[in-house]
Amino acid sequence: MTVVIRMEAHSHFLGRLGVKAIVGYGGLGDGSVQAFKKYGMVYLLAAPGCGILHDEAVKQVKRDHWLEEMGMPEAIWMLDVAELGPLMVGMDSEGASIFQAIKEEGLKKLDELAKSWK
Repeated sequence: MTVVIRMEAHSHFLGRLGVKAIVGYGGLGDGSVQAFKKYGMVYLLAAPGCGILHDEAVKQVKRDHWLEEMGMPEAIWMLDVAELGPLMVGMDSEGASIFQAIKEEGLKKLDELAKSWK
């Protein structure tokens, strides 16, 4: 399933549905970290520029859920895929988040830069 930040509010719902892996291209927040830990989920990042490879990996749309009610971007799609990738783990089921790590490192560097200006 492809996800962006607008789906943050639905992470626990997806976990309750039994979803174990989500594919996206943007960051998710702390609510998703907690849901992934609780439900044993992972968030996989689609590598930029690889859209055609991901498109070619989809062999069949098996089913859609809530397409009429939620619209195409928010509907849940069950796909038959082969050799989907490249993908990178952005968040894991143990609470690690590349987004949080990058944010913390960036804030640390900003703090160091600010101190050097004094």
